Amino acid sequence: SKKAVHTAVKKGNCTGCHDPHASGNKAILKATGASLCYECHKKEKFVKEITHAPVKEDSCLVCHDAHAADVAFMLPTGEGELCYKCHAAKKSEFDKVTKHPMVSGGKCSACHNPHGSSEAKLLAKDKEKLCWTCHKGMELPADAEGKHVVVSEGKCLSCHDAHASNNPKMLVEEVESICYKCHDNVRKN
Repeated sequence: SKKAVHTAVKKGNCTGCHDPHASGNKAILKATGASLCYECHKKEKFVKEITHAPVKEDSCLVCHDAHAADVAFMLPTGEGELCYKCHAAKKSEFDKVTKHPMVSGGKCSACHNPHGSSEAKLLAKDKEKLCWTCHKGMELPADAEGKHVVVSEGKCLSCHDAHASNNPKMLVEEVESICYKCHDNVRKN
């Protein structure tokens, strides 16, 4: 028995997807591609301003099993492993000393919407707000004294890599190099 079972299968509603008599489609499906999925799953929920290629190409089954799987959302394999099937270059790009816990845990969807988004790179939220989803304690109150501009503006990626780094704390460079990019006047004094 699989952990994630399609609702139609759970309810014994085979005819939700399959025609019991005949069809011009393979496996006597009522429709093909995503149009079959969209009979129950609202297309608007998946197709956004920026749409993931498998969704755009009506290829739901690239990422999901039609009937059941051992992984949530009927994924045929773990999320990270599934994403790396198409994004193999990213896996080697992330092979660094320090990795974001979501990257090392294969939880791409913690930051990226696997279907579609209004944000670049399929981010689940605006990049200036996304980090605060988990790093709430780092966000400073509006009236805090001594606020670092990049922190108050949510520009975390000015100093940190979102996925992995060979520097401590996922810094994009060594600390001094990062600081001097904006504070070069300090080095000159």
